[in-house]
Amino acid sequence: MSKFVRTRARYGFAAIIVAAALAGVAVAGLAAHAATRSTRVIVTEREYRITLSRRSFKPGTVTLVVQNRGKLRHTFEIRGPGIAGKRIAGTIAPGAQRSLTLRLRGGTYNMWCVIHRAQGMKTTIKVAGATTAGTTTSGGGAWG
Repeated sequence: MSKFVRTRARYGFAAIIVAAALAGVAVAGLAAHAATRSTRVIVTEREYRITLSRRSFKPGTVTLVVQNRGKLRHTFEIRGPGIAGKRIAGTIAPGAQRSLTLRLRGGTYNMWCVIHRAQGMKTTIKVAGATTAGTTTSGGGAWG
């Protein structure tokens, strides 16, 4: 074998190793992205009620997209296991939307509009196996 052929063979072998390593990194990156993918949930606020686009939740990362479909300004806050009161800063103007991404654990979470909580603008969800989570609320309630 000539020196030229041996050198080309070495470069070819090195290129295969580099390609395999890059493929491994790409697969690992995709797996990590899939593991941290966020579930998107639409939260609709109207005067004195909050509704959610889904009724069941599993533990993991959730992005709450809070849409104000009312005529008044609203706020949004959530509290539950591992979340000691996370809120969207400021108010949400009529017709606007804001997002909040958080990690839910199993358990019960309370959500409300700080401004209109006394008028019953609040809801509760249960994470991990809940069948009645995300119900529309208005007036009264057991908490707050």
